[in-house]
Amino acid sequence: MTLPTATSDDSDNTFDLASLPDEAIRTLLIVEWLKCLHLHPDFKAYCDAKREGDAEACTALETRHSRIAELYEDWGDIHALVSVHDSETVLEWYGPRQHLFALPEATVVDPIEWLAQPGNTTLVAIPNGLRKEQLMQVLTDFVSNHPELLGDGPKYKITPIKGKRPADTLERLYRARTVYLALTIGKLGGVKGAPTNAAKAILRSERESRLLGFDWFVHGDVNKKLLEQDKLPADDLKDYTRTIYDLDKFYQASIDGTIRGTFPATPTK
Repeated sequence: MTLPTATSDDSDNTFDLASLPDEAIRTLLIVEWLKCLHLHPDFKAYCDAKREGDAEACTALETRHSRIAELYEDWGDIHALVSVHDSETVLEWYGPRQHLFALPEATVVDPIEWLAQPGNTTLVAIPNGLRKEQLMQVLTDFVSNHPELLGDGPKYKITPIKGKRPADTLERLYRARTVYLALTIGKLGGVKGAPTNAAKAILRSERESRLLGFDWFVHGDVNKKLLEQDKLPADDLKDYTRTIYDLDKFYQASIDGTIRGTFPATPTK
């Protein structure tokens, strides 16, 4: 398995994310989930406390967040990873945890090997030589007679956003992440702080505008000159500023939700 590549905050390459297969989109969404959980300050504090054997700090964080111990058990110490932005590192982390996020594949196993490592599986004899619809009926009848095999599916599920395809959600997360970094660490054009400043930086830079998929531009030579002089009226910037504000709010809410085992947040717009 390889990690699919797509437009991100670190690349100028753009293409239609919807052209990627569903599995690739899902994997990229899980990578974004990992990045957001990595940004949650309390989960970092918990990882640090676990590593340092600070039981008092662990207890305090477990009292504050009911699922933090469970998340740590499932996700591991993600702050011990070399980088959550390195594909090879992320794949090594994801490999043994795929069952937490995705439907597992059915495989043919050796009974002796299965006895040694059954995992969370049941050994079943499936008859050969049936037509597809007949085999599906056999399996349906088997499951009906063994309801103890059923559960809720993968533990961690991407929250669907009403009216949005998974590819749309991924694209919004890419935009929101870049905006969030712009406002928190000044990654976007060296700008840090107010949404208005980030909006101006995007308007001034075709590269940043294209990277984020906004395709923003200022009409008229006078307005362009005013923008360069930082004198463009606030009313002319309000729609751009609102978009930046909403994306930042969405990303911060997505980070906040990871400590409860949910991702992403539902955008306000």
